[in-house]
Amino acid sequence: MRRLLLLLALAVVAHPLFSQTKLDPDSLRRIMPTLPDTQKIRAYFEICKAYLGNDRDKSIAAAEEAVRIAESLKSAVWTARSLNFLVVAATNHGEFKNALPSAQRALALAKEADYKPQILESLENCALIYVQLGHWDKAVEASHAGLAMAHEIHDTVGLLNNLNVLATAQMQLNQYAESEKRFRECLEIAERAGRLFEMARAHTSLGELYGKQRRWQACIEASEAGARLFRQFEYLNGEAIALIDLAKAQYELGNLTKSRSTYQQMLDITRQIGSRQIEGVALAGLGQIDIETGRYEEARANLLLAEKLGQEVNSHALLKSVYASLEKLYFARREFDQARMYSQKHAIAADSVFSEGMLSRIADFQVRYETAEKEAQLHQQTLQIEREKSRKNLLLGGLALAVLALLSLYQYFRNRQKIQQKEADLAFALEHAEAEKLRELDQTKSAFFANISHEFRTPLTLILGPVHQWLESVKAAGQDTVAVPARGLDLVRRNANRLLDLINQLLDLSKLESGHMRLAVAQGDPLQTLRILANAFESMAEQGNIRYDIAIPQTPAIAWFDRDKIEKIAANLLSNAFKHTPAGGTVSFRADVQNDRLRFEVADTGAGIPEEDLDKIFDRFYQVTAPLPFGGGAGTGIGLALVRELCTLHHGGVSVQSTLGAGSVFQVEMPAGRADFTPEERSEAPLPAGDFKPADDNSRGGAPVAKKAKSADELPLCLVVEDNLELQGYIREQLEGAFRVLPAPNGRAGLLAAIQHIPDLVISDVMMPEMDGNQLCAALKTDERTSHIPVMLLTARAGQESKIEGLETGADDYLTKPFDTRELLVRAQNLVRQRETMRKQFSRTLVLQPKAIALTSADEHFLQRIQENLDENLGNDQFSVEELATAVGMSRSQLHRKLTALIDQPPVEFIRNFRLRRAKEMLEAGTGNVSEIGYAVGFSSPAYFSIVFRDAFGMAPSEVRSGGN
Repeated sequence: MRRLLLLLALAVVAHPLFSQTKLDPDSLRRIMPTLPDTQKIRAYFEICKAYLGNDRDKSIAAAEEAVRIAESLKSAVWTARSLNFLVVAATNHGEFKNALPSAQRALALAKEADYKPQILESLENCALIYVQLGHWDKAVEASHAGLAMAHEIHDTVGLLNNLNVLATAQMQLNQYAESEKRFRECLEIAERAGRLFEMARAHTSLGELYGKQRRWQACIEASEAGARLFRQFEYLNGEAIALIDLAKAQYELGNLTKSRSTYQQMLDITRQIGSRQIEGVALAGLGQIDIETGRYEEARANLLLAEKLGQEVNSHALLKSVYASLEKLYFARREFDQARMYSQKHAIAADSVFSEGMLSRIADFQVRYETAEKEAQLHQQTLQIEREKSRKNLLLGGLALAVLALLSLYQYFRNRQKIQQKEADLAFALEHAEAEKLRELDQTKSAFFANISHEFRTPLTLILGPVHQWLESVKAAGQDTVAVPARGLDLVRRNANRLLDLINQLLDLSKLESGHMRLAVAQGDPLQTLRILANAFESMAEQGNIRYDIAIPQTPAIAWFDRDKIEKIAANLLSNAFKHTPAGGTVSFRADVQNDRLRFEVADTGAGIPEEDLDKIFDRFYQVTAPLPFGGGAGTGIGLALVRELCTLHHGGVSVQSTLGAGSVFQVEMPAGRADFTPEERSEAPLPAGDFKPADDNSRGGAPVAKKAKSADELPLCLVVEDNLELQGYIREQLEGAFRVLPAPNGRAGLLAAIQHIPDLVISDVMMPEMDGNQLCAALKTDERTSHIPVMLLTARAGQESKIEGLETGADDYLTKPFDTRELLVRAQNLVRQRETMRKQFSRTLVLQPKAIALTSADEHFLQRIQENLDENLGNDQFSVEELATAVGMSRSQLHRKLTALIDQPPVEFIRNFRLRRAKEMLEAGTGNVSEIGYAVGFSSPAYFSIVFRDAFGMAPSEVRSGGN
């Protein structure tokens, strides 16, 4: 029968496990919480080794825990090692099919990390499992790869392991001469290296090989040597496997007493290690010997238990042997029905296409024959012997037909139920998939409307703001007209054009969707059209400090094309390129006509597109969710969708190649020959040259330079965080004269500027790249250096939930776009005045009662920490502002700006006032004389102490001691 050969060969990967040092698992568990993660993994390796071959559940559990920790570390090497331990633990108990995915994953991770020892170990594992599962070609391939790796890294044990697997595969392929040669080579190498385990394995494998060749005496000698070495090594699994071939050889040579003793020894070992498969082999062997010696009841008990174990572990080879012995047993007992049943079971087990489904057939045979036997016994008791014989066959035939009919009916209803269940599952899956698709579409549309709202409200703010100012000027002057600056009119024009462009894009998409947009191609020079369009973007390149390369042949090219569609496609691609390219970057535009095909390409060195978004960016309403490295905003999700629809309408296509952080290349190709279009799509009138002006893009560049108002140091400092440079400049213009203005292009830059400059007010947009306004506000309010700064958020989202979300982050005020600039200025000044009032209150309170303030805010906690540090250094007259700043985690300048902004006291004054207050408390308590108390609160001169004390409290220290107030 097919051997349990690979329970022995599991040691192919186990060689690092069998060290001579054995650690107590309980001791390791006690110290486990104190170990770092990598040491915990090693500890679980030791626990796995301790239980290997003795306790299946504990060894597998330890290996699984090692895998869990290794995966949390995201280490390919540690995960591969842990998976190999799990493979060892599983294969050690015959669970080869379950172990294969872990072995294959370990091999992939080891190759990914290019860690050759783990590659070797994983190859050994895979080869071992392939042998056990009967995949001989794969086993040979894996073992040859393992041999090459073992030679490369000079791993003797790895060489031995792969030779052993290769020899085992050759043995199963009946290549006995080659197999024996490999096993002998293993034995010689192991003896030279002093490897007891590998020597034991080679002897045992030779014993199995000799058994297959029926060389029984040689089998006995080799198996005894293997069992003896495994016993010396204290490896119970290996000893039990070696005893299998020894017992069989003893039985075949007629020495039943020795064979019984060997099987009993196997049984004792396997009941220690919990291997049900080897226990089944031992019981089957004992049953076979019991039949030979006429001990039928003992044989029946052993064989039925072996049958149960074989079914539990699904070992077809073991069941085949057991069924043959049971057939022989019942035939010897003249119980022919039982013998016939086990004969059929044996035939099924011996079938080369035997599968797990066949086990149910065996169970059906069992029920059928047991039922027939009981019915026969009932008729034997109630009918005469002569009539029973004639009716028995009829009854059995009828029963068989009934059973077959019932089985057919049961199978019919079962199959029908399965079909109905599959239909129900399919309907549920389709319904679930449709619901998920609708949910995703809803989320996408919600994101689109939020972004398009932002896109509309920003230019509206820049249109309505100047218009409101001009109207107010008209009212103030009492006239019908007022002088309007050209720069203001240009600002309104650009943003009105931006709104018009957005609306036109939406209308174009609507027309495309409804089928109302038609293609109208005419003969002309597309290169001239594209050249004019490309040149119109030069001013945008200058404003953004971007290098702009245009490569369009000067030679005229006559082709058929729809100029309006081509201009919209190219303009959208160029606008996106400039929008997402940082200062100092490059945008290039190339176009050409060849073989009646129009091709043009827009490339940039900007933000790039994440790989997972590349197949979605042309979808309607889709915006890239990953933060863009160079800013630029999220966009509306309609520009690229319009590009693809227009390309499709023009019978062409658009493609993209991109690397995140390195840039993108968009390529457009479309037909340009007369025959490529239908008569309805063609216009025979030639196209005029035309002209083009790009729609102004407020998302980058183009911001008017803010006028430089005379700044005074006494004006409060306002940090304006806005990614739309034009709106940023407009806000700056409105605030100048009342504030000193510090601009920042996004939330991350704004946070750094706030920490460095400690402004009196922060005004921030909500929707920004890298860090949005809500995140910026939360960061400012949780940082002690900036927690006192009032924050006003500007947003295009007018909903109550958005407002609550902003206020929950700690925002002090919230203003919705488009806003009235007067309201913006009034709210900004109110926030600064409120902070000034609070600062004066804190200043008075700290002078009078520095320990009596209720600590509820981050600012008050900050003051508490300062006071605690001053208390600790109260008597230290050398305690300086630098030391105080270091103690609270700030620079000297940051501490100065923070305290001045918070309590209107610089650090030096605050420290002096704190010492004086403590001195007054000590004088009132009578804890010492004036000089002692002066020294105790950090004044090195009693005379100076008395002077500053009188200045602060209007009395001398001695008057406090004598009861004055």
